[in-house]
Amino acid sequence: MSYLKKINNVNRYVLLAGILAGLAGCGGGDETEGGLPGSATGPGGTTAAEGDPQYNPPHTITVTYPFTDAIENLGGGVYRRRGTLVVTDSEGNPVADGVRINLFVMDSVFATGTILGADSDSISGTTLTDTAPLQADGVTPTTFDMAVVTRNGTQEFIDPSDHVLLFNAEESDKVRIVADNGSGGAVKSANLLGVSSNYISPYPNVVYDGSTVDRTTQYIVGASLLGANVSGEGGTPGYAVTSGGNGIAPFYVTYPADEDYILVGCQLHPGEADLRHPPNDSAQTYLVASVNNDPNVSAVDSEFCFSPIAGGVVELNWTEISSPSGWSHPIGGTVRDGGDSVPLPFSTVVIASVGEATVTVDGVDTPVSIPTDINGSFAVTISASGASGNTATVTFYGNGGTATGELTMNVN
Repeated sequence: MSYLKKINNVNRYVLLAGILAGLAGCGGGDETEGGLPGSATGPGGTTAAEGDPQYNPPHTITVTYPFTDAIENLGGGVYRRRGTLVVTDSEGNPVADGVRINLFVMDSVFATGTILGADSDSISGTTLTDTAPLQADGVTPTTFDMAVVTRNGTQEFIDPSDHVLLFNAEESDKVRIVADNGSGGAVKSANLLGVSSNYISPYPNVVYDGSTVDRTTQYIVGASLLGANVSGEGGTPGYAVTSGGNGIAPFYVTYPADEDYILVGCQLHPGEADLRHPPNDSAQTYLVASVNNDPNVSAVDSEFCFSPIAGGVVELNWTEISSPSGWSHPIGGTVRDGGDSVPLPFSTVVIASVGEATVTVDGVDTPVSIPTDINGSFAVTISASGASGNTATVTFYGNGGTATGELTMNVN
């Protein structure tokens, strides 16, 4: 059995919250905490004054991010990205002000897998059983009791308070916390992992029947170990609050942004693995949001990553070369972002050229696409062919095309 939720941040799932069929309008809460329509207590514990509109309970959380001016350089190798939670009821209306949304960031994955009945896998009660769990790369076998990641030179194993996320599952089952065995350790064995509260539905089941990979229930087990933290407006730690009468709750994710951490969880160059945080590809990012009084209303977002700031430069060791037609020249460079000039490892560099001369990169006509290495650098061999006097301008694009460097090739 093999499954990879994400390699190099490809094949992402973004899960929007909802409520099981037949429970629309309940929001999973009660008259004291959930704030049913007509009650004096609003969702999230707010109190409605006489004459104020009566709000329905939260039903859906959507996580969104601005496209421009989204990331701030705080200095000291730290960036902060802003985002917004849009919280609505079952009819798409905004919820009341004061609804608290709990937030956490998972950035390290211990194990992943697919629940297949044919393999005697199951999720039931407080137990997840997988006969063949895998490391985050989706290829290497592991076990729950020995699943390990290395962070800051220290081996970290699955512990209580780590999280289990389900994909292709009921809303009420998508987020669980690893259970404590009473002695400070996790409830786990080679193929069994315990969680702190019951799963509502068993898996596999007739809804998620495993007839295709896209429909089969999948899981990841992970923790927050790489230094990211999340807060609401005003720095509220670990939660955001709706305000402004439109169901919106701003939030901020702060994360380390030097060359050891930048691009964690982001889409890397195709075929490249993040080698900085063993085991390979274990550094993946998920932001989880859930309503404080109703954790069944939640969202699991994988769009967030340790993003660089747009712009920057592609530094080249040469900016102009003159040589006879067809001569080859070694060219090296480094891609840096537009914030703290952070080198961008395992990222894509596109090399294109314009002009009379024909340019090849490592024997291939431009344009070509190459990866940077663990230091954000690259090395290629470039040649220009044509008649004497022909020229070409070779442009190197990095950081999603927002960082550039130019090389002039002259044929003499």
